[in-house]
Amino acid sequence: MAELLMAQDLVSYIRSNVVVADKIIIDQDLSGLDLSGAVFQDVHFDRSDFRRADLKDCYFIECGLEGSIFSGVDGSDVLFSECRCAGINMEGAKLTGATFNKCLLQQASFGKADLLDAGFVESVVNEANFHEANLKDTNFVMSAVHQCDFRKANLDFTVFSDCQLIAPDFSSTPMSRVVMYQTELRGAKLAGSSFQMCTLMGIDLEGTDFSGLDFARTQFAGSKLAGCDFSGCNLQQCNFEESDLRGAKLEHVHAPNALFCRVDASGASFFESELTQSLFVGARLEKTIFTGCRAHQTNWVGAICAGASLARMDLTYADFSAADLSDADLTDSVLVRADLHGIRDENARIPDRRSALPLDRERQQSDQWRLEQV
Repeated sequence: MAELLMAQDLVSYIRSNVVVADKIIIDQDLSGLDLSGAVFQDVHFDRSDFRRADLKDCYFIECGLEGSIFSGVDGSDVLFSECRCAGINMEGAKLTGATFNKCLLQQASFGKADLLDAGFVESVVNEANFHEANLKDTNFVMSAVHQCDFRKANLDFTVFSDCQLIAPDFSSTPMSRVVMYQTELRGAKLAGSSFQMCTLMGIDLEGTDFSGLDFARTQFAGSKLAGCDFSGCNLQQCNFEESDLRGAKLEHVHAPNALFCRVDASGASFFESELTQSLFVGARLEKTIFTGCRAHQTNWVGAICAGASLARMDLTYADFSAADLSDADLTDSVLVRADLHGIRDENARIPDRRSALPLDRERQQSDQWRLEQV
């Protein structure tokens, strides 16, 4: 049976015992105490006040901390493992290097807390408040992160791996080098946010409205982006390689030097976008709309553009070698020095074909020879 322990006896007890275990210390005032280095196992601290306490290097294992106040504590390198922390208040706490392992943190408050290099592993962090918190280099791994407030938090180099990130509020939050890997992101509030040089790989973002956001140099490789709205976004040097962009809206985007290699963007719209020197090698672009795009020096080698609208484009120096342009419409497009070698062009409308590079018969014979060797 757990033993009741009063606050005034706790410090002396810690100094004479290696581990504080099976104790009840609920509703106690522990503010300002030096508890550094202590190990607590199966201790009930519910509704206790730890304000300004020194908790450096402490271990809390299987403890009850529901409704407790940790605001202003120094909890550097503290470990919370399998703890019940619903409603805990850690506002303004120093929690650099802290670890929350398999903890229940529903409605926890970390507002303005310093969580530099902290970790949340296999934890439930639903409805938590991280408003203006420092989450630089913090890792969320295999955790449920539902309806959390990340407004104006420092998310530089923050990692979300194998998480459920449902309905987070990232409003007015600049994100730099954030990593979201194999994570489900749904219902996010993104007004005024940005994602510069982030890595959003292998994640499910289907149907998300990203319109007007800055994604410069962000990685989307292998992600589910069908039906997403990127209208007006800055996608300069972004990597969408092998992503699903079917039916996505990428109208009026700024995407020079972007990678769309082997994407499936069938039925998507890039209407009047800046695509200079972007790569569409091996992409599926059936019935995709590129009308009015600037696509100078783009590479479409082996792309399937059947039925695509490529009208009114600047395709100067574009390379369509071995691309499928059957039923495509290139009306009023500029094809100066464009490479149309080996294209499929059944029923294609290509009025400016004479501006393209002349047929290279030696190259054509070489291609035929290689086919015969297969």
